Amino acid sequence: MAVFVARERRRELRVCEGTLRVLRDADRMVRSEQARSSRVELQSSSNVQAAARSVRSAVAGTTCRVVVNGYLEDAVFSGADGVHLRERWLSEKGAADFVSRARVAMNGGVVGCSAHSVESVLAAAKAGVDYVQIGTMFRTMTHPEKVDVEGPELVSAAVDALRGLEQEHKVRLLLIGVGGIDASNCADVTRAG
Repeated sequence: MAVFVARERRRELRVCEGTLRVLRDADRMVRSEQARSSRVELQSSSNVQAAARSVRSAVAGTTCRVVVNGYLEDAVFSGADGVHLRERWLSEKGAADFVSRARVAMNGGVVGCSAHSVESVLAAAKAGVDYVQIGTMFRTMTHPEKVDVEGPELVSAAVDALRGLEQEHKVRLLLIGVGGIDASNCADVTRAG
């Protein structure tokens, strides 16, 4: 199991190990150093399909993947390489079937989700997602209303819970720590996992 840590900087995430950026529009992506990113995640919005097509065009010829955060339909119709699902999706019956259908609809695309509890991380693993953005690690300007954060302890607890699942079911899951991570606390999250 690999644990990656995203550092927050001006509404954009940069990763300490590996790369991930969450960007709100295609123009910012085109102006950024896209060749360094392995994944660009676009938030669902009224123009996400057009934005995803623009970003895909901008990163053509690189190994960068474009992921739409929100709805499978937006990911499919935009030609994205993957979809990132919200945590509440994990409570749906048939989550594993949905992950399988999503991969087929996206021609083998990546499927990820958010999780704020060990139970959600385990549900995501059982559903067969490729990665989980786990957090919130620390207070963050992107979610100022969230005062009680889960912290690096959630990463430790999730890693411990996943060990048994990995051995029993041969499940491999990438955990990406997110939320309020910067140079001063990045190592705390890495050590937790």
